[in-house]
Parts: sequence; C-alpha cells; structure tokens
Amino acid sequence: MRRFILIFLAAFLLLCSSASALTVSGGTDQDNAYVREVIESCWLDYALVDGLVGDVEVIFAEHYEPYWEVNYMDVWGLAWHGNIRIRMSAPASAYGEIAAHEWSHQIWYAMGPVWKHKWTALCTEGIEGYDSTAWYTMPAENFAECMKVALFPHEYLSLTYPRTNLNVISPEDTREFVDLWRWQRNTFADLNAEDDELRAAAGYLREKGVIEGYLDGTFGAYQPLLRRHVALICQRAGLTAPDWIEDYTPATRADVRDAIPLTWLEERWGEGITRGQLARLIWRAL
Repeated sequence: MRRFILIFLAAFLLLCSSASALTVSGGTDQDNAYVREVIESCWLDYALVDGLVGDVEVIFAEHYEPYWEVNYMDVWGLAWHGNIRIRMSAPASAYGEIAAHEWSHQIWYAMGPVWKHKWTALCTEGIEGYDSTAWYTMPAENFAECMKVALFPHEYLSLTYPRTNLNVISPEDTREFVDLWRWQRNTFADLNAEDDELRAAAGYLREKGVIEGYLDGTFGAYQPLLRRHVALICQRAGLTAPDWIEDYTPATRADVRDAIPLTWLEERWGEGITRGQLARLIWRAL
C-alpha cells in the first residue's frame, strides 16, 4: 500500500511540475475566447512556449493591484511574470494588440538575465544615453513590440509596426533570436561553452529525434561522420540524401554540400564533416 501511495504521489508531482496552463477570465466569453485564440496563434510552438513561460493568468479588470496602479488612461494592459491584466474599458478592437504585446512580455520574463542582456545590446547598439525607464526607450518594451510583430498574425494587431525609439529588429532576426533562446536550453553536457547556434541546433535536433547524442549525455560536436551517418541524419531531418546507408567511408564536406542545399562560407570540400558542422547546416536549412 505504501509503495502504491509513493508511486501515485511521484506521478502526481511529476504532472504538477510539468504542467502549465493559460487561463483567461474576467471578460465576456467571447472576449476570453478571442484573447486565448490570439495567444495560441503565436509563431512559436504554443505548448513549448507555455512550458517555458509557466502558468499564465490573463484577467480582464478595471482595477489593478495597488502596487501596479497607474494613472494614465491610455494604459490598457500590464504584465508581470505569470500575469496579464487587460483594462476592461479598452476598446475591443485593441484586445489582440494588448494580448500579443503582453504575452511577449511573458517570453521576456522567461528568458533570464543573459538573454535579456543580449537583446538589450541589439536594440541599443549605436544608441547612447537612452533611458531604460521610459516606455519608448525601454528594452523590455522594445522586445515586446518587436516580438508582437514577428510572432503574431497581423490580423490580430491594430498596429503592425514596433512602437519604439530603439533599434527595430526585423521579424526574421527577431524569430531567429527567440528560436536560439528556446532551443539552446535543451542542450548537451559537452556544449556548455559552445556558441548559441550550435547549442540550439543540437537541442532542436535532439528534441526532433534526429541526433540523440551519446549514452554519456554528450553530443560529440567534433566527432567525424561516415557517409552512413550523414544519410541517416538527413533522412530523419526530412532532407534528401544519397543512398549511403551501407557506405562506411568517411563523409566529406563535398558530400554534405550535395545532400543539403545550403551555401558554405568556406569550401575545403575534401575535409571531413563533423557532427557539429552537420547539425549547424540542418539547423540553417530547416
């Protein structure tokens, strides 16, 4: 009996620790459903993003908690970690804009200080004397504005451009930034000192079952590949590759050049290809 209780408790705790949820309340059923639809339209895989962000509660309300009280009538939404408030007096036509902006703040809160610093460096490059406490020159607001445009369908937005006096990061670069953050978290023990792209590529390919790594938990980025390995990895990634399943000769950069349609920065076609190099190529190709 005790063993059964322990097993049940362990399973319950596991479910609780891994579960995350989005709740929307306080408005009409139609308003609540619309805001949920907007958030779940996020370009990132909603289930994964929600898992990183954690439980998020969206509430339509006219009054905010005392320490978040604001006197500006044009403030329609507020967010802090795990919470979004939408002012009920805001026009319904702005609900999509508010939800997209404030959800982007949830991603900001989940990123941690290292990635916040990286974004700040991007959006303030070449800009001196910006005020990090003023709305239009605040990196956090710049992030939310760039992210809403890059991650959400424009039909939900009333303003399809970022409101910011800092650098506007293109939608393509914005999505690349958040993708690097998302996937480099799921990396291997021997990649801690490597760059973000390699960490993200390895994390993404492991999640998709393309390259699982070694039994000791390492990725082996500098290990050479055989043609057989290249064929198997490309097939798992959905890329066209020659029929090399029974070919145990070393794979070269020229072999991969022919298998993956991507321009190399350096040629050196006769050199062998490593696991890390192939992971980068697939990451860029996909």
